[in-house]
Amino acid sequence: MREALPGVSLAIVLAATLAEASAPERAFARLEFHSTEATASCIEKRELEVAVERRLRRKVFSEPAGLVFDVRLARSEQGWTAELVLFDAQRRELGRRALDTKARDCSALDASLALVVALLVDSPPEPPPPVETAPAPTSAAPPAPPTPPTPPTRIELPKDTHAPREPWHYVPTVSFSAAFDRLPGIAFGPRAGVTFLPPSFPEFRLSAGVLLPREETTESDEVGGTFWLLDVAFELCPLVHRSSSFRLSGCVGQSVGRLSVKGFGFDENQEEPGLDLVITAGVSSFFTLARPFGVVLGLGAGLPLSRNTYSATTAEGERVKVWQRGYVVGSGEVGIGLEL
Repeated sequence: MREALPGVSLAIVLAATLAEASAPERAFARLEFHSTEATASCIEKRELEVAVERRLRRKVFSEPAGLVFDVRLARSEQGWTAELVLFDAQRRELGRRALDTKARDCSALDASLALVVALLVDSPPEPPPPVETAPAPTSAAPPAPPTPPTPPTRIELPKDTHAPREPWHYVPTVSFSAAFDRLPGIAFGPRAGVTFLPPSFPEFRLSAGVLLPREETTESDEVGGTFWLLDVAFELCPLVHRSSSFRLSGCVGQSVGRLSVKGFGFDENQEEPGLDLVITAGVSSFFTLARPFGVVLGLGAGLPLSRNTYSATTAEGERVKVWQRGYVVGSGEVGIGLEL
């Protein structure tokens, strides 16, 4: 058995040597890369070379180069485009490709562009057959017009293609809000917040606002209370529809506030601050007017987790309710924002 081992080892070495000798020669390539200031967020030349070599697990870009890739990146009206032309060493065109995407960030082209280049390096098209020269005609004839270049094969990438370098976007907003039954009746007040737009996570927002004081009295109008509310809110928006100038978001969240009440018309007036908790749901929209400025509109409803009763005792000792919040509250806002 041991005597057979050297023979087996020699056979394996010879087989590997013959396989390597029979494998087709892998050509090196050169990358001619063209970009502009508008494509600053796109992949760079060295990044593309590294991505291709990682896919093929070998050295690709070196001299002498048997293949030449001409890559041009551009900003289009709808998004981004990458056009690629492949030449052989004699500068004969072997093929054209074009990648288009409506994604917000150019890095959505990264993976697909590296894949196309890697496939063409590994299996380049055959060069066109040589053109046979026809004998010169006996009579003078106008030269034939040059053959136009073959249009590139266009590949449309989905708008939601992963863009690894897409930055976070922020939309600070200032608005005027209205609320139904957060205070007695309809209350108004200012609100400020910021919406976070991560590239690969649902948008979310933080905001704070105040509802200006509202008075509520008993039927006699002699006694009552002054109510006002300060709150902060967190909202998560898993449902989002976007276009070039419009974004509509469906959100759920939580509002945490401080509801302050100060009585009047009593022998002893007291102020009773309390915790105010409301689960919220609603829709919000952002209309771009002149980028990055836009208008914010929103509507929502909420489920109060606290429904305290505020009441007064009359001179006759009768307990009279001043105000109690309902089972559902409503809200709306209009304002301006800046998408950064």
